[in-house]
Amino acid sequence: VVPFLKVDKGLAEEADVAVLAKSFKDGRVKLSLRSRGATDVGALARALGGGGHRLAAGATLVGEKPEEVNAKVVSMVGDHR
Repeated sequence: VVPFLKVDKGLAEEADVAVLAKSFKDGRVKLSLRSRGATDVGALARALGGGGHRLAAGATLVGEKPEEVNAKVVSMVGDHR
């Protein structure tokens, strides 16, 4: 998981998991998760109250700051490999 998007040749090629997080004014943080295969992002999303498949999933969290959501996702990735 890369906390900040950096356009760099090789970065996307090396990452197993990509996470897009969008925060809304009403306190929601919507996550879109993608995996190249080594990480089950569907299981990760279910653990966060969302759903999806092994390679593509998502979740919406309410009442958490984007920084907290990012830290939570980063800490959980290793548990779902």
